[in-house]
Formats: sequence, structure tokens, C-alpha cells
Amino acid sequence: MARKGARFSRGTLLALIAAVAVLLLSAVFLWMVSGSPTAPVRPAAEETAEPAATAQPAADRPETPTPPAGSPQPETTALPQRAGFTLAAAGTLNVPRSIREFAQGAGHYDFSTLFLGLGASLSDADLSVATLETLTDATQPYDAVNAPPEFLDALRALGLDALCLGSEHALDKGYEGLDHTLSEFVSRGIDAVGVRRGGDFPGTMIGIRGNRVALLGYTYGLDEEGASRTDRDSRGLIPLLEQERIAADIAAARAAGAEIVIVMPHWGIKNRTDVPESVRTLAVQMAQAGADLILGAHANVVSEIERLEVQRADGRTYETLVCYSLGSLLTDSRAVENSAGVILRFSLEYDGEMRRALIGEPEAVPVYIARQEEESRPFWRIVEAENEASLTGLTAAERSAAAQAALQVRAALYGEDLP
Repeated sequence: MARKGARFSRGTLLALIAAVAVLLLSAVFLWMVSGSPTAPVRPAAEETAEPAATAQPAADRPETPTPPAGSPQPETTALPQRAGFTLAAAGTLNVPRSIREFAQGAGHYDFSTLFLGLGASLSDADLSVATLETLTDATQPYDAVNAPPEFLDALRALGLDALCLGSEHALDKGYEGLDHTLSEFVSRGIDAVGVRRGGDFPGTMIGIRGNRVALLGYTYGLDEEGASRTDRDSRGLIPLLEQERIAADIAAARAAGAEIVIVMPHWGIKNRTDVPESVRTLAVQMAQAGADLILGAHANVVSEIERLEVQRADGRTYETLVCYSLGSLLTDSRAVENSAGVILRFSLEYDGEMRRALIGEPEAVPVYIARQEEESRPFWRIVEAENEASLTGLTAAERSAAAQAALQVRAALYGEDLP
């Protein structure tokens, strides 16, 4: 007999449906409490912990927000490491008519060819200085004491960083001539020495390889032209060679942080290689007041070098190197002693423990102002008198004159006898 399927009563069916419903509701509740069944379960500490910060390379780090105005600024720039540096010093620069005519073109001046024979004697030094015995005021006529401002372009290209204007000609074009000249300096990034503006000392402070260097300049007096146009400098812009004032200026420079003090005096007697006793006395006084290096000008001839040992106000003994005259770097004079000049190159270093400047033995580069006829007109060029490459293109006569100039320079500097 066939077996028949089991049958349930109505009550039993209702009970089964209710049980299934309870099971489904329980499953849904458990799923909601525990989250997605595929999500991994992590300990509570791991759920709340922040991910560790990852260091970034300095170049990739965001910039620090700028603090509000007036808030303290953090010190972020380290002081430069102090190291020795090189200084190159040249003599006086004049721009008389024959030089201006040589440089004059169609509506402009180009003085660059004058200095092509000097190579890197000035440009590769950390600091290069010279004395400018002319103004550069384009608003007034050009003459022996006023040159076209383009002359400064040539000097900047040559490598000169600072020029001493403290000479007898500084006010020959009045105050306006000096003001316009200083503006030309500023536009070319040239530092002016030998001019007193406001209550400042007459020069500039320069930072070189971590050293603080002060450059100061003075002159023996003014020409009658400049004195009459300015009521003998009623403003006191041009500092004179007055011992007490020089000492005060050096002290002010030291108080302002100067570690090395260089003084550029305009002194001596024109065309005299021997040093007057008054100049020697003033050199000693400058050294005692704190000058470390003295670079003289005005005589337009090269004079001797001397190291002075002096006692300063602190009772200690110091050494000062004096170059009484560096001669001419540019002039149209054909006198043998005027056409021979020198560039002196020094190594300087400030010893913080000993609190003194250390100046090495200067290297002398004799220069010669060559003049020869080319295409029926005078051709001027300043050359290194002992550098064969620099003499290229000169006539035999000018090469011979350059050799004689070199001998004369060394005789003047070191007392070497001429052959």
C-alpha cells in the first residue's frame, strides 16, 4: 500500500511559522550589532589610535605659516662661518680729456677697452677698492674733474666694489655734483668711501666671508673751486685728515661691529716717492686708533710699504700694514713715475680669539698705462707690466716702458735697486 505524506494541523502550522519568524528577526538583530560579517574586528585600542606621522624630506615639508605682525620671529638663519678673504687695492683714477675722447663713440662712451689688459687682478678678489679723483655728474659739462657715468660701468665690470671719493676734487662741482655722483654709485652697486652722510662714519661696512670690514676715507683738504662753491663745505660732507675725528670714527666703526678697519687717506705730495714725516706721523696715529690696513693715494706715484707695531688703548700691541701710495691706475700723464702703478693683493683674516686682524704679505701686480698710435689716433690701455699675455699688441717701445715700470714699482715698494 502506498505510504501517504504526513499532515499537520492548523495550530501546528501556525506555531512553525512563528518560530521561523523569530529565528529570522534574531539573525537580523545579530548582524546589525556585529556589523558586516566580512569586516575584520580590531581591538578598541587599534580603533582609536592615530596613524604614526611620517617624516618628510625638508624640501617637501610645507612652509611654516608666517606669524602675525609684531610677534617674535624665530631665528632661522645661521651666522656665516668666518673665513679668510682676499682684498685687491689699486691707485687713483683720473679721466682727462684725452681719455674721454678715446672712449667717445656715436652718442655714448665706452671705457671698457681701457682695462682689457688687467685680467682678473681685481675681479677675482673678494673685495676690490680704488680711489676716484673725479665726479660722474651727467647734468654738468665733462672736464678733468667730471667724467661720464659710463666710466663707472667699466669700473664695475673690472671688479671694483668700493671707490674712495674723499679727495680735493670731491666738491668741485658743488653739492649737486657729489649728490648725482653718489646716485650713480647706488644704481651700480658701488660703495662710496670718504663721504660723511648724516652722523655716519665716512665710509661703509661690508660683510665678507663672515668678517665685518669697515672702509673709511679722508682727504687733506679741498680745491679752491670746491671750497668756494660750498662755503668750504659748510655741510661737512668731506672728512678731513683730523687725527681726533679719525680716532672717533674708528671707535664708532668698532662699536658698530667692525672687526677689520681699512682707512683710505688722500695725503702726501704730488709726484714725490719719499714719504713726508707728517704722513708717517699720521699713519702711526691711525694705527694706534685701530686701523688695521692703510691704503694711501694722491701722490700719483708708488711709495713704500711698511708694517707698524703700535700699542692701542687696550694696552696690547698690534700690527698695521701701511701702503703710503699705490700710484695711478689711470692718467694721461706720460711721466715715467706716473704711468707706473700697482695693484696690491692681500689675504686678510680676523682671529676672534686674539681679537686682531691678520694680514699676509701683499702680492704686487705692477701695472703700466700704455699709450700708442693706432689708426692715427691715440690708443690707451692699462696692462699688467709683468704679464706677457697682457702686453700682446703693444709696440716694442711700449713693452720696454712696461718692463721699466715694473722695475720702478718694485724699487718703490721694497727698496730694490734699479739696474
